[in-house]
Amino acid sequence: MVFSESMEKLSTTRRPSLSESREADAVSDLADPNDRNSELVKSETLLLKELDETHTWARLGAQLYFGAFTILLTVNGFGMGWLFTHKGTAPPFTFLAFFVFIGLNLFGAIMTYLIHRQMLRSDERIARVIDTLTPNLVAEESSSKPRSPMPRGAIKIAFFFAGASALMLFVFWTVLAVWGFTAGLSSLVVGRP
Repeated sequence: MVFSESMEKLSTTRRPSLSESREADAVSDLADPNDRNSELVKSETLLLKELDETHTWARLGAQLYFGAFTILLTVNGFGMGWLFTHKGTAPPFTFLAFFVFIGLNLFGAIMTYLIHRQMLRSDERIARVIDTLTPNLVAEESSSKPRSPMPRGAIKIAFFFAGASALMLFVFWTVLAVWGFTAGLSSLVVGRP
């Protein structure tokens, strides 16, 4: 019984996050509200909080984007699988499916560009906050100066390939739609008996 009560107390007790504990420490260290040092501590605390929130947003944005992109690729794979394994004549809704895939992939390419641009802006903001927090840090070595935690090179490569994939799928479905209009939908049927 004692063990379950102590576990219940532990589960209901909320531990403050690192940024919250930093804020609490910084605020408790303030002796005089009119002191110039207290204003510096407050501004540093706000900058640290902004740094943490910007980094959290960028991480969440990347996770949501790549989740959405995975769904986009999966739907395209199912569509291509159905198209190339379907036997017999194509149903009348096939052209609508082509336009849906064209739209999805166009939106995927646009989404890739916009999210990439926003992540670069977040990285630039993180760099500005770091520079504001460490103005007097003269680094003899470039590795000793704090940097943004966002891996710009990896992000650039990942978004390039994601955007290129979305554009290639857009072109693929557009060519199929044009081919279907000009040559007739029956020419798209791969598994004719």
